Amino acid sequence: MRTAGIVCEFDPFHNGHKYLIDTVRSDPEIGSVVCVMSGNFVQRGMPANFDKFARAKAAVSCGADLVLELPALYAVNSADYFARGAVRILKGLGCVSDIAFGSESGDYWSLHDTAVFLTSEDQMFSERLKDILSKGVSYPAALSEAFNQVSGLSWRTDLSGPNDILGVCYLKENIVQEAGMMPYPVKRIGPGHDSADVSGEFASASEIRRLYTEGRYSEAEGFIPDRAMEYLKKDPNHPDEQLLFRLLQRAILN
Repeated sequence: MRTAGIVCEFDPFHNGHKYLIDTVRSDPEIGSVVCVMSGNFVQRGMPANFDKFARAKAAVSCGADLVLELPALYAVNSADYFARGAVRILKGLGCVSDIAFGSESGDYWSLHDTAVFLTSEDQMFSERLKDILSKGVSYPAALSEAFNQVSGLSWRTDLSGPNDILGVCYLKENIVQEAGMMPYPVKRIGPGHDSADVSGEFASASEIRRLYTEGRYSEAEGFIPDRAMEYLKKDPNHPDEQLLFRLLQRAILN
């Protein structure tokens, strides 16, 4: 039996995350699921809204077999470093055969070919990327445009989706670290990453956090699996961004 690794934040664990785990577990060849999860701090540079132990318990209650913490050094960093730390942990376990992740495209070959190309990016690609970035284009969009202009590969989907970008980073690190894991993209359903839209029982983690912050608990909890709610039912933290900014200012000035 194979073991799938999933890199995550689960802030909070919601129905979309359960769908990802359920989809992977439905594969008869997958026997276990290991998650590498951000701890007290998440990639957006803020403290997590939900306690890391509650999030880990929620994941285990919904199908994960093991949850390991991604150190803050990697968790709050760029997509490349985020992926580097996570893949290093999964490789170190010595038993993970697949790396599973949500994907806007769900296109295995496009993601794979992109990762292979980017591990050996040439000077022309780097210069083209810098040129596009200098025009104020976002990094994901610039990466997609530079890739399409230089690689000679015909991408069948848009590379600019945040989940696809992270997926490519995982696959790059998988190649560089010679981790030997098989890519296992799962096409994302429901609203996009950071979207304020909702679709049936699905909403993005950022939208759920917003509902919690506004005190709209019953609405937020409709997007969270019942089993996970047993661990997430306590009021989450509401990080005070202004206070944190003042503390950061003070630390820098001192």
